[in-house]
Amino acid sequence: MQASIKTLNYQGTVVFLKNNTLDSMKYFHAANEDVEQEHLLSLNSPVREILRNADKVSCLFKDLKKIEINHLPTHRSFIINLPKDFNQQTAYYDFKLGEQAQVALLPTQVILIKPKDAFRYARKIWIDKHHKLPLKTEVYDPTGAIIEQVMFTELKVKKSLPFASINLNVAHLKIKHIHQTGLQALEKAVFTVNNVPQGFKEVFFIQMQMHGSKQSVKHLLLSDGFSSVSIYQEAQDETVPLEIQSAGSVNSLVKRIGKLQFVIMGDVPVKTIQFIANGISLKTP
Repeated sequence: MQASIKTLNYQGTVVFLKNNTLDSMKYFHAANEDVEQEHLLSLNSPVREILRNADKVSCLFKDLKKIEINHLPTHRSFIINLPKDFNQQTAYYDFKLGEQAQVALLPTQVILIKPKDAFRYARKIWIDKHHKLPLKTEVYDPTGAIIEQVMFTELKVKKSLPFASINLNVAHLKIKHIHQTGLQALEKAVFTVNNVPQGFKEVFFIQMQMHGSKQSVKHLLLSDGFSSVSIYQEAQDETVPLEIQSAGSVNSLVKRIGKLQFVIMGDVPVKTIQFIANGISLKTP
């Protein structure tokens, strides 16, 4: 599955169920040697077009004539996040074969992924038995309720697919860049994270600069391969509520220390967000 999702050329229709909202999009994955591209086209309003080229994600809002370009030093699929080494995951998850079923008229093998602690979500993945592509994924909260679902309703694997591009030379198109100013050493951060669940490791620590804004934001990304947690360090904003905010599988919490505030956000249970937030402290000069 890890190899197929990156190296095959395929297209289809994908349904995303997140935060009680259903969204259908045309999906294209083009690959040529070590280069890959994901391309999404919305089928319903608001009309959007999204491109992921390596570590750059561009999102065009056609009705608003606005495009956001996000530069991130990581490659994350729109369909599913997968760990690089499944062998290391057995310390934190149990993997079992489930039933065999059909998805998008294709035979699949279900993989059951159950966490060994309360810091992660349980998952199920329906893998196409022929091409080994993930055709359906479900994420479950601690009570067993489905909080996120991604599913192909039809899929075609091709020998090749063209790489797409977004035309930036459109009249009155507003372009907004969200870019990072380079990887930084976490040791140089003004804060420490003392509570990190086992298996979650640093992916990157960067300084982000919003287009047209003088404010910079520090961003630490942690991940266990399936789930990720972002910690944003920014200037204090008292209008931002401190209580837990939830949107589907994503939970967030704001913690203020001195003149700074930290936004902890990730596709993990509330307990994980609170645990990490409680362990954030400023370094002594």
